[in-house]
Amino acid sequence: MSGVPSGLEAAIASAHIHRAELLALPYVVAVRGGYKFVGGRITGTPAVIVAVDRKPDGLEAADAVSRVLSDGMPTDVAVADSLERLVAAAGLEATTTVPAPAVHRC
Repeated sequence: MSGVPSGLEAAIASAHIHRAELLALPYVVAVRGGYKFVGGRITGTPAVIVAVDRKPDGLEAADAVSRVLSDGMPTDVAVADSLERLVAAAGLEATTTVPAPAVHRC
């Protein structure tokens, strides 16, 4: 991926690899690469972001998101935003396409 920091690129790749297994867990609605948040603040630590529709108390260990995936990538569980919830309800996958910059020639 051109222009993407290598750590973030690794988090995106890990999210792609682990997407199916994570989406199979209860309450998980989306999986993406990003950066870990601690205390409400973004850090520089790349992570697989696992969006859930809610964070229930007393979740069985087998149903919980691992803190670190088998490839060593950390995870961060976040409450899903409105778009993630809508996309999940529609059975789609959210993607973002960034258009290439326009080339101006003189």
